[in-house]
Amino acid sequence: LRTKLRQIGKTKAEVKKAQVMLSSFIRKALPVSQGFTTSQVQKLINAVVNTQDTAGLLAATDKVMDVVEKQREKMADAKRKSILKEVKKLSTPKKTSSNKIRSTGVTAEAQAVLAEAKKVMTASMKEDAATMEKLREDAKTNEDLAVALEMFENFKDASLEDITQMELNIEDVVLAGRQAIKNKRSAKAEARAEATKEADAQI
Repeated sequence: LRTKLRQIGKTKAEVKKAQVMLSSFIRKALPVSQGFTTSQVQKLINAVVNTQDTAGLLAATDKVMDVVEKQREKMADAKRKSILKEVKKLSTPKKTSSNKIRSTGVTAEAQAVLAEAKKVMTASMKEDAATMEKLREDAKTNEDLAVALEMFENFKDASLEDITQMELNIEDVVLAGRQAIKNKRSAKAEARAEATKEADAQI
């Protein structure tokens, strides 16, 4: 964006074109629904619209980009916390009052991957190099951990786009696990129905 703006000429028409470009960028980069108020976004747009020349526009661009980067990092941090919270919830077996293990909503296979993902994410967030190195070594003989490392090793330093993709990866693991549970339950129900049908036929 900065490169494009620097290529803009100094005429009023060219400055106006650049103002429109930057204002559009602000609206897309700082959506009101994701942490910014309408007044905050409008304030930045006004700063752009009120510039009179290319130099002023470039200065406004630097300010906007600084705000955008800080906001993107806040959004990424919020996603990291949300993902880790969900992973901890889904990877921790629950017990009923009768001390039986209750499903967290995913298969045992998916739960195993998420349990390893929790370790990887936690080590990454803490920037714990020693623990991360041990996890890499353990992954040589632990397929679930290898999968978790492949998806989440760079959890702490990932960009907003990468964190969003990791969020989708979690959803895929969960959805696949839940679908597998539904399939198993459906298969059991069909088997019971078939057994009942055969029993009725023999009466």
